[in-house]
Amino acid sequence: LGPERSKELETGVDLGLFRNHADLGFTYYNDRTVDVILLTPAPASTGYTQQASNAATITNRGVEVTLNLRPFTTEKAAWDIGLQYGRNNNLVKDLKGAGEVDIGAGTFSGAVGAAVEGYPLGVLRGQDFARCGLGLVIEGVDSDQGCGSATRGARYLDARGFPGVEPTVR
Repeated sequence: LGPERSKELETGVDLGLFRNHADLGFTYYNDRTVDVILLTPAPASTGYTQQASNAATITNRGVEVTLNLRPFTTEKAAWDIGLQYGRNNNLVKDLKGAGEVDIGAGTFSGAVGAAVEGYPLGVLRGQDFARCGLGLVIEGVDSDQGCGSATRGARYLDARGFPGVEPTVR
């Protein structure tokens, strides 16, 4: 296991305006981190389910803009108004052969955050309710037969009357 390594380009400008009654700031950044440490699936023969490994390359690009106004300033009081805008585009570029890696699930059993190549870090993955007309087999039952005359896309109900869960994690 090695260290994560980052390279970043950041540039910006700050301007004082109207005798310092206003200031404007702009920052652009472009960051690339390689050998990001993630808990990846481990072979069952090891006796563990996960192992820490240098498994990803992630990029972050974004801008930050600030505008501060000081319309009223005296020795005893001041009125400051500040506006901020920020935009970050995060992207998992490489997972070294793994299609996706679940992150930070803990004991949560619903949709979990994941690292998926080509998507932002933390994209949610989980299961949906089963729908009629998709040709799914759920607990050994063909959901299309269990739907009877229900319309395509209707929610599939199992023999107990509860919504079935689609087996595919997306």
